[in-house]
Amino acid sequence: MTTQKLLETQNQLHVFVDASIVATCAVVYLRSLNKTSNEVQTAFVIGKCKVAPVKQLSVPKLELEASVTGVRLLNFVRPELSVEISNVFYWTDSQVVLDWIGSSNKQPVFVAKGIAEIKVKSKPDNWNHITTNLNPADHGTRGLEPKEFEAKWFKPPDFLSTNDVLCRPTKQMPICAATTRSALRTKKPVLDPKQFSTRTKILLTIATVFNLIYRAKKQCDNYHQYTVEDIELSKSYLIQMSQVNSFPTVIELLKSSRKLDPKFKHRSLNPMLDKNAQNTKWHFNPPYGPQFGGAWERLIQSVKRTLLIILGSRKFTFDVFHTIMVEAEAMMNSRPLTNVSDAMENEEPLTPNHFLLQRPYNSLPPGIFPSTKPANMNSWKNVQQFLNHIWRRLVREYLPTLIKRPKWTENAGNSLKVNDVVWILKDSTPSGIWPLGSVEEVFPGRDGNNRVVKVKTAHGTFVRPVSGLARVFAD
Repeated sequence: MTTQKLLETQNQLHVFVDASIVATCAVVYLRSLNKTSNEVQTAFVIGKCKVAPVKQLSVPKLELEASVTGVRLLNFVRPELSVEISNVFYWTDSQVVLDWIGSSNKQPVFVAKGIAEIKVKSKPDNWNHITTNLNPADHGTRGLEPKEFEAKWFKPPDFLSTNDVLCRPTKQMPICAATTRSALRTKKPVLDPKQFSTRTKILLTIATVFNLIYRAKKQCDNYHQYTVEDIELSKSYLIQMSQVNSFPTVIELLKSSRKLDPKFKHRSLNPMLDKNAQNTKWHFNPPYGPQFGGAWERLIQSVKRTLLIILGSRKFTFDVFHTIMVEAEAMMNSRPLTNVSDAMENEEPLTPNHFLLQRPYNSLPPGIFPSTKPANMNSWKNVQQFLNHIWRRLVREYLPTLIKRPKWTENAGNSLKVNDVVWILKDSTPSGIWPLGSVEEVFPGRDGNNRVVKVKTAHGTFVRPVSGLARVFAD
């Protein structure tokens, strides 16, 4: 670009920031205005998205984090540009952040630290409000399809191409007044859920508070252990407070038996006030009484014995041991519970993973890791080797619980009949895979015992000895 054109061009940088509960985003665009021809050109400069912190923050604090990212991003990229920048504009759709930036009041440490950095690296007058639908950084916090990147991310917003809209944007009113009006019609919970890392902790804390309130009202010192009713009461309280804060107007209308506004987006769900809730009451086995568990304790016993034999007294890091335990859990939870189709071509039995993961366990083993050289394998391969051993041992431990087979002289083979669904056992079966088949025909021996059967599977029909089959479901 010639010197004359540089003098005729006014260059601006526009930084857009946004945040959601999953990510924060900042994106920078260059806007060049030719003062002679009034021609406007815009271009994408740089963008940055970050996953929200593991420790959950409120949305205003995440918006503040995005604003800090925005000023850092601009201070990083501005020296790298070969053109002179005359003006800088920051855009956010958070009224709370704008109020913090324009306020001189004392703020909490987290907020004060972020605002201090923003004021050092930018001017408060450069910060402006923008609606969410015009904010391109919103796409970075919600995600885009690959085909949408060109039109919604790399292409600057259309309003940047106008000549006069950005002469001096108008500030929105501070959030403090709106917050005050909102606080008058909302109820705040006894405890702030954002201060707790897990739902269990806050439920137990609320149960403790309720217990203290009960003891104070009754003027008694009796303290009882938490019950299912205490936890369910705490859960109902949290849900109620969330609904009161989210839908105050709707709840007031329902209480007064008035009709809902047709514009209310949840009106089609027919909301109603319900003071009753159906809860599940759990009955626990007594300590050191595994015999009360029956079938599931049998599985636990098999897994415990397998882990004791395979792992022994070896020492593992937390991550390695956690991986082994999770994979072993997935193996057992991939076992078939019931058959869902008579046609083995459509074979997909119901498993515990369907309830836990909403899908079957379809993660194939990453490979075969022989046990000949365990010493010089890295941790990941070593874990895979242990998992292979655990799977083989689980098969040996779990199989006898499915096959009740006394001596051949006692007519044991007749336990398998036509249409029985069986588990086909092979040494080469990958871990976590439970191949099923349906018995089509039995072949009794001379003594009348069924020692061989024909099995139909999703991959064809095979003849197999009953010693390699375990009945899962009977016809």
